[in-house]
Amino acid sequence: MISLRRVARALGASLLVSGLIATAAAAATITCGERGSSYRRLSEADGALTISVTRNSHVSWQAYSGTPRVEADIGGGYVTVIAPGDFRIASDSLTAFRIRLADAAGEILVSCVNNQPPLLGNAASSVAADNQLGATTTGIGANSLSRFGMGGDVISQNRIFMSSSNHGRASFTAPDWSGWATVEGRVYSGGISGTALDFVGGVDRLVTPDLLLGVLGGYGRAFVTQSGTPQTSNSPMIGTYLGLRLNAISVLDAFVSFARPQYQVSGTTFLSSRLSAGINLSGRFERPKTTIEPFLHATTYREAQPSYMISGGSVIAANATQHLNASLGVKVEFAGSDSAEGALVPYVSAAADYRWSNTTATGTDISLAPRFAFGVEGTLGKGRFSAKIDMGKTRSDTIDRGVRLGYEMKW
Repeated sequence: MISLRRVARALGASLLVSGLIATAAAAATITCGERGSSYRRLSEADGALTISVTRNSHVSWQAYSGTPRVEADIGGGYVTVIAPGDFRIASDSLTAFRIRLADAAGEILVSCVNNQPPLLGNAASSVAADNQLGATTTGIGANSLSRFGMGGDVISQNRIFMSSSNHGRASFTAPDWSGWATVEGRVYSGGISGTALDFVGGVDRLVTPDLLLGVLGGYGRAFVTQSGTPQTSNSPMIGTYLGLRLNAISVLDAFVSFARPQYQVSGTTFLSSRLSAGINLSGRFERPKTTIEPFLHATTYREAQPSYMISGGSVIAANATQHLNASLGVKVEFAGSDSAEGALVPYVSAAADYRWSNTTATGTDISLAPRFAFGVEGTLGKGRFSAKIDMGKTRSDTIDRGVRLGYEMKW
């Protein structure tokens, strides 16, 4: 016969073990960077997860199932936080980050990295954005020069340009409406390797003889590799633009656009949002045997990338990127307005490209490098043909180069 004393002892031992298990679960501790990225799946029953952190540790989390209520403690007690979310440790005073679920409505994935960028980093996003903004800049610039009867060609990018405008260098009335399209492609090598191809088109109306307003849209594809990781990007884009003839020799263009890129990296697909703007100032000075075209381009964009989980279970933290690109240079044609009709005119161009980028994942990258190009252009049939080879830098560790064939159609 089992005595009550034995039952009490057994029950007490069971409760003690259960208590120890519960205490261990509530006091579970990991070190940031453990098991590669400290990936953990956490539920309410697991209690609080404590992560030992140092300056620049980056904790991120996202919902795995259901809609759990997440709480985090960074030294001042637990507060409710959003999911997905992320937190970067910016001081040496915080040594422990605690996170838990306040209900049983689901589970979350938690990770922490130390001075380690996400696999996407600044590769596919920067290449896709730079190429799309470059195509947009060259497209609206070439369109404005054609619409305002100044001819010429916008520099520094690879493109094929077509326009329905029948207003070239001749001084007859421009149509009220016009449409244009440009295709641009580039090749990248160095820290990033791969290719990018963008299509951008627009429709505009002359509001006054010196002002046009239009809408534009585009679609881009990028295929790049960084640190052995292949990445792809698809970037649909919409926007609006204007062209303003300042005087007989100079034109100002500007645009604002919004893109919704989709990325594929390490077995996962996710969306981000990108807001961009650009301004372009170009001029044209004709001399007896040369034509000089100075130019200034500036573009900027901000992109918000969510946290996401890659194959293997690691969670990549949310990432915000900001970029500023500027190019100042000049193009010189070695024949003036008195050159034979239809002749292919050789030209060279040189520019100083400044590129600044900052991301929560990889920090700041600054590049100041020259860009050189040479080519030919001239009348071919009813349009204007151009061919160019150019090379420059798109990041401090990446060279971009390409061959451009351009044709502006007028009818």
